[in-house]
Amino acid sequence: MNYPKRRKKKRDPNWVPKPITIKQIEWASDQYLQRYIATEAQLRRVLKRRLQRNIRKRGEHVTEEERLRGEELIAAQVKKVIDAGRIQDQKVALMWVEHFVNRGKSAPFIRQKLREKGVASTIIDDTIAQIHSQMKDPALEAAVIYVRKRRFGAYRNNPEKQAERKQKDMAAMMRAGHRYDVVSRVLACETIDEIEALVDDSLF
Repeated sequence: MNYPKRRKKKRDPNWVPKPITIKQIEWASDQYLQRYIATEAQLRRVLKRRLQRNIRKRGEHVTEEERLRGEELIAAQVKKVIDAGRIQDQKVALMWVEHFVNRGKSAPFIRQKLREKGVASTIIDDTIAQIHSQMKDPALEAAVIYVRKRRFGAYRNNPEKQAERKQKDMAAMMRAGHRYDVVSRVLACETIDEIEALVDDSLF
């Protein structure tokens, strides 16, 4: 059975949205936190973008009191989710540090990514130190994991290509934040067994 299509009502060209409300802020917050594991700074940025969209659409109708009220609503919502335990920057940092370490990322790379997520420097440093304390040689282990995943050096299983690509592999690892001395040591290995032995030896 075919039903008649509903006609969309044309919006009045002079229509102006109302000032943003706490319900809209709460809805935006809940939607974001259901989809992402976020830091305090990330949630705050998302809610501020929501507020700015509302302000742009309201144009000349916006008052300074309204802007301040919007900022207060955001601050109240962020505090609310933090108090409820829905956002904990320490847990987010730990999750990401473990993720990046397992992918062979260097400490400088990890710091940069967490700063981009708005995590405080003290939390970043403490979390990296916590994970690295469980490792014998964090820099070396990260470099070995990195070459293994990227198929660099001896993992190419082709001596000619290994020699040919050595400088490019080294440059890529340096750009990823790995130390020169560690990179040189790993890429100097001629076989996979030699590379893996570096990590095995560092465990004792």
